[in-house]
Amino acid sequence: MCGRSHAPKVVPPSQSSASADPFALNVITMTRDSSLARNLARVCAERGHSFSQLETLGMLHTCLSRRLPNVLLLDWDGEPAEGASVAATVSSVHPEVEIVLGMPTPRQRSVGAFRVIDRSRGGDRLVDELELAYIAIPPAVAAPEGEPVRPKG
Repeated sequence: MCGRSHAPKVVPPSQSSASADPFALNVITMTRDSSLARNLARVCAERGHSFSQLETLGMLHTCLSRRLPNVLLLDWDGEPAEGASVAATVSSVHPEVEIVLGMPTPRQRSVGAFRVIDRSRGGDRLVDELELAYIAIPPAVAAPEGEPVRPKG
């Protein structure tokens, strides 16, 4: 298995959830934020999804060579374009993996081909977004925090 050697390394789906819900995902997040990882692990387990946490790009490379997730959440503090570049590199090697960027207070819903989510939201909402990414529902058109959507052009 991939993930950290201490909690919340891997959280398998609960038996009752997995048997009741055929929509069980393998979710991997690359983050050093243990609170975020614990929150995601809890919600993933409740919904019947497996969960692994990685902390570095090197761990990500090793993990993806062993086991592909359905969804990869990249927790990203840098510029959105840099995060999209890392996501694009991973996607070029593993196009079957849905990649989502988790950012602090994002100003946009997507960067390039990648969904961007506000990682400060609760675990339920974050996992909702990961599920939507997996089933290829595009990010909402509405601006974050109730800001008006301005037409392009």
